[in-house]
Amino acid sequence: MLTTAHNDLSWTAQTWSPIWFYNHVPGLGSGADAVFCAIPKNGCKSFKRVFMRATGDAIGLDEFRPGMHVQVAERWSMSNIPKPERAAILDSARTIVFLRDPALRIASAYADKVARVPDRADNASMYADVWAHENLPGAPTAERGISFSEFVRYLARTACDAMDPHWKPQACYTAGRTFGFVGDVSHMARDLNRMQDWLGIDVGRMPERPQVARAAGTPGEHADTPAGELLRAGVLPGAESLYTLELTCLIEARYSEDRELFERLVPARAA
Repeated sequence: MLTTAHNDLSWTAQTWSPIWFYNHVPGLGSGADAVFCAIPKNGCKSFKRVFMRATGDAIGLDEFRPGMHVQVAERWSMSNIPKPERAAILDSARTIVFLRDPALRIASAYADKVARVPDRADNASMYADVWAHENLPGAPTAERGISFSEFVRYLARTACDAMDPHWKPQACYTAGRTFGFVGDVSHMARDLNRMQDWLGIDVGRMPERPQVARAAGTPGEHADTPAGELLRAGVLPGAESLYTLELTCLIEARYSEDRELFERLVPARAA
């Protein structure tokens, strides 16, 4: 839990508040402050490493440290700044956000936070909801977990405020704000390098990495396979193998604001 004098929210409450994900980094590059909105499942570990390196941390470009999200929040989260000062910082700083195709983001969230770890503690309340709505036998178990189709139906009926941050709509984080730099998660390395140039910093060129969310497969072949079975089979599914036409329509309807946001702020650019 954060303990700074200006925190008026508990750690748990902060992770449900958009301002917790806005990080204020003073005096980068040309000397101007930067504020980056770290939306979960939008490559946030990658650009947190950029800012950590830019402020003297020797973290590797591909390194993950347990607790790094907490470390970044304790250093930079704007929830640590008195409310009267936040607006002025947001108005004067160089603001940054990375957006993602909503269908790919949800496929990635399922693969990473459900299929890869069906016993993730934060999934318990979701499992209880799914078991009740899908009339599944017995008590909710991580051994079975839930399928992608069950996951999507859960998202379709769940209010934003009741969602895990990893599948809460991106529009909940951007909150209608204007950003000076908008990156595309589908071109993460390229846009992180562009961002460095824009900020006037150089922490090393970011390497391209394959995106599991785009992995090929037979359309819909894993849509109804419970997460526990996927894990036991050693399958980390990509979007192609998860989506059916019906599930695509459900996601596009539920995340219509994210689709509009993505298409408006991330115009098509050559790779």
